[in-house]
Amino acid sequence: MGDQGSKTGERNGQNVISYYTMAFNDKNPTRAVQLYGGDEYIQHNPLAANGFDAFIQFVTSFTDSFPDVHVDIKRVFADGDFVITHALLTGAVPVYGPLGSKVVDIFRLDANGKVVEHWDVIAQISPTSENGNPEV
Repeated sequence: MGDQGSKTGERNGQNVISYYTMAFNDKNPTRAVQLYGGDEYIQHNPLAANGFDAFIQFVTSFTDSFPDVHVDIKRVFADGDFVITHALLTGAVPVYGPLGSKVVDIFRLDANGKVVEHWDVIAQISPTSENGNPEV
């Protein structure tokens, strides 16, 4: 199982990276959903409704308002049906701040490696740092 589990995790991680970057960076959430969306989409971000139609509408509205928006995924952790990404969000200063925002996204995937659930935690990058280490 260990080898199969790591293959599933690798597949799920790649699917999430493709889903996330295709939706936001390529500004093609419809294609991202077609390729990587499951039978349902349970959304835990309070700014968006459940379902892939709501996701597509949310991403389209956001990228139309902020055409320079960019997701820079720095690390990916895959464990079974869950994938966690740690990323820097830029290009939407009124939302992400002048230095961008750090985000941790948690995705749950179905047995076929399709995205079915999403949580996130977002905070703007701080202008100063006591330790000088990057936040993302």
